[in-house]
Amino acid sequence: MVVYGQLVVGPAGSGKSTYCSGIQSHCASISGRGRRTIHVVNLDPAAENLQYEPFADIREVISVEDVISELELGPNGALVFALEFLLENPEWIHSLFQESLTDGDYILLDCPGQIELYTHYQIMRRLVQLMAEMDVRLCAIYLIDSTFLHTAPKFCGGALSALSAMIQLELPHINLLSKVDLVLQGSVGSVSTKSSASDLQRLVVSMIGVPYQDELQEEDEDIEPDGGALDDELHVRGLSLTDVIERLPVASGEARYRGLNRAVLALLEEYGMVSFFPMDLRNESVIQQLMLQVDTLLQYDEGADVRVHGDEFDEYDEEEKRQRAQIVQDFGFS
Repeated sequence: MVVYGQLVVGPAGSGKSTYCSGIQSHCASISGRGRRTIHVVNLDPAAENLQYEPFADIREVISVEDVISELELGPNGALVFALEFLLENPEWIHSLFQESLTDGDYILLDCPGQIELYTHYQIMRRLVQLMAEMDVRLCAIYLIDSTFLHTAPKFCGGALSALSAMIQLELPHINLLSKVDLVLQGSVGSVSTKSSASDLQRLVVSMIGVPYQDELQEEDEDIEPDGGALDDELHVRGLSLTDVIERLPVASGEARYRGLNRAVLALLEEYGMVSFFPMDLRNESVIQQLMLQVDTLLQYDEGADVRVHGDEFDEYDEEEKRQRAQIVQDFGFS
């Protein structure tokens, strides 16, 4: 029995639960081959308000609130203790994957936002290894808030944390820039000035598609995205790290570190270690392209029966083939 899924990780507040809810809704609402039932599993023992109905919830076994009240630990220590408890008592995990799920099921694992779990501790790595023993194929989805584009040091730190998580988890890995829609709307709270917000909008728009260009120009006719980075056919591009660092404004006191940041990001890009995929949950085309990329990494549905010409999904299949070929070309998959 093989179960497919995404391990959704990233810093606190990066939009992991929103992403899970959006992907689940999208895959349930579309027609054709891409339609599938997705089960969302909450692996955050500190979660409070979820935007989805979880298929399974770690809080049924242990919660941070219970650990704090019984062991008098702080929030971070309680979170680590709860996950270690889960690993030492894996009956819930075995029951989930061997009894509740069936062959070919697709899951999203909504993980905690404590970044040390993916960069320093061995907990998530051990959890991934445990699931691999049960024939669970996972792709890591690392979300980083689009506001990390605002200054070079923050973006450099985000890129390095993404790389650290990728090395630690040892999974097929995709980095997403979340909350792109908020950047385009100019409603990102951490961008302090209008000029800085416009710089951030220009950068994001230059890396994604024509529909966004039209949307943004309705609000600010002075913004002219770099047409060379736009594509009438493909609305999403991987972000070049060196392009990002050159486009970012220089904040006060940061100029002396710009050379260091540029050197670090150039090294990452030279070896093809880190790239980012701008994610807008409002755009179904963007979601579909991401899912095709994940399916390619997971070899999802590779064993499906060959369908004859003339079935009801032919038109969808042609579009899927075109987008998959474009993704292979843009992201270097073979």
